[in-house]
Amino acid sequence: MSSVEDNNNISIKELITINQDKINDILNHRYTDESLLFGTIIFTQSKVQSYILTEFESQVKSKFIDTNNDNATGISNNLQDLNSKYLTPGNIVDKVWIAIHHPTIKYFQSQFYYLDKESRKLTNGNNNSNINGNGINSNNNTNNNSNNNINNNHNSNNNRRNDKTLNYKSVEFRKLFDSYVKFISKCYSFYFNVIHSLINKYNLSIYIPIKKICSTLKFELSKDVIKNLIDLPPATITDNDSHISNNNNSNTDTRNEVVSEIIYTIHKCILFIGDLSRYRTLIAKTYLPLNSISKEDNNNYSKSIELYKLSLLVLPSLGDPYNHIAIIDNLKDDKFNVVYNFMRSCLTTKPSIIGFNNLINFLSKDPLINPIFKQFEKLNCLNRDKITKNDRLELLKTEFLILLNYYLLPNKWKLKEGYLFKNYKIKDIQNDFLLLLSKLDFHKQIFNDFYLKQLSILLGGFELLIDNNKNHPDLIQDKLIISNYLKFIMKYFMNMMKTSINNNKLNIDSSSSQSSDNNNNNK
Repeated sequence: MSSVEDNNNISIKELITINQDKINDILNHRYTDESLLFGTIIFTQSKVQSYILTEFESQVKSKFIDTNNDNATGISNNLQDLNSKYLTPGNIVDKVWIAIHHPTIKYFQSQFYYLDKESRKLTNGNNNSNINGNGINSNNNTNNNSNNNINNNHNSNNNRRNDKTLNYKSVEFRKLFDSYVKFISKCYSFYFNVIHSLINKYNLSIYIPIKKICSTLKFELSKDVIKNLIDLPPATITDNDSHISNNNNSNTDTRNEVVSEIIYTIHKCILFIGDLSRYRTLIAKTYLPLNSISKEDNNNYSKSIELYKLSLLVLPSLGDPYNHIAIIDNLKDDKFNVVYNFMRSCLTTKPSIIGFNNLINFLSKDPLINPIFKQFEKLNCLNRDKITKNDRLELLKTEFLILLNYYLLPNKWKLKEGYLFKNYKIKDIQNDFLLLLSKLDFHKQIFNDFYLKQLSILLGGFELLIDNNKNHPDLIQDKLIISNYLKFIMKYFMNMMKTSINNNKLNIDSSSSQSSDNNNNNK
């Protein structure tokens, strides 16, 4: 590596660190200088964006254009793997989020919390909301202890907003939210500009869904821009490239590494735009009156989910987006999809370590206060003959999670052999679950999806039990536990096959009967 590039790389790290300290100093003052805060953020983003684009330009020139130049590889060689002390462009995007954007979001969240607390004091309210959540982590850096996601109870937030006595400090709430939106907008511009610049410069259409990215982020590529795009010769991008692991010194592999790094950078930018959307919506739904929430913020996180799914289209081998989707499911109190998406985050080529820990922590939470068990007790008492379709589906989801917990984490959920804690007989729960499940028409899309998600969770649970790399104190990888888990899976498969055969018989009988009636009518 050349000394110039080395110095430049150190300088960009120093730049981020220096401005991180400046921002922390600004935020630690009693009265925050908003113009100074935003100015520092804009300056940092501008320098980092320029560095990223220049770095890619050098890389593309050396690897794709100047391939006959013996010294070409010395122009720039900063695209090291994740374990290197040098930062790649994708790592730099990560660092901007971890060091600059996310801590500032946490600052704004704390300001909303304390303003809400003061408002409650003025109204003699004793029902303080908690923004610290249940420990589910959304950030990609496991070493950053400040990155726990806010997990408010959604229903209590709605009740808080409907309280007419909370009109005190409403002006302060609005002013603070306006500042927060400005901050989110400036962060968004950084990630958007990086994506926009890369897509406007390089022809990436054979690697990622350019049209989908443009439509989601609402920009277009003009014909003139398309004509002038730099073609990157086809390179085989595999799961062993760049951020997914190994380096190699061959020219083909370094080409792969450049393209892979560009794709990874775009993936991370889309992911963080999704996070910005989620944090904005969360604050709006938590602290603003219902009639003050804009259409953009009252979308039930649909925009965030769209962005997370887009990041998966760009780079499906990384599990982090599933972890972020699961956090939104938790905010919606959709426990079944929380488990499904946490499980999906563990099963990609590059699994999310945070997603795995979130999954086990979520399932192993003390059963007596676990929301899954509370939901089960609430629905289990319903009359099966009079139960509504919606309640029946929710009961099925809850029974499935109870059975999953019993077989996957018996040390947490099993009272004794054959019994759940509180002396619920597991056989009764299992029989009820399989009976109700057999009555579903899996030809309908909603039930078809339900079946597929159950299968993904069950197979994922088995993978966790046999993968020695999956370590958690509450996950015991014991032969007897694995055997019992497999027996449950086989019962599930047998029930699904019987249901499928019975449904097909009914369809055949119905078709035969209809055909016979038509023939009789013709006679």
